[in-house]
Amino acid sequence: MAKSFKCAYVGKDCAWSAKEDSTDELMKKIVEHASHEHDIQEIPYELKIKVESSIKDV
Repeated sequence: MAKSFKCAYVGKDCAWSAKEDSTDELMKKIVEHASHEHDIQEIPYELKIKVESSIKDV
C-alpha cells in the first residue's frame, strides 16, 4: 500500500506533499524536503515521531 505525507499534517504552512510505495522511501523525500525548504538539517526526534505518525496509507 502506498504512503503519503503533507507538511500541513505537522502544522507547517507549506503545500508540499509526497507519495511513495514505502515509508522508508517517503521518509527520504521528507528529509530532503525539510533540508531544502525548511533548513532542517537533522530532524529532531520529537518531529520525526510526529512525521511518522502523520504518514497516511493511500
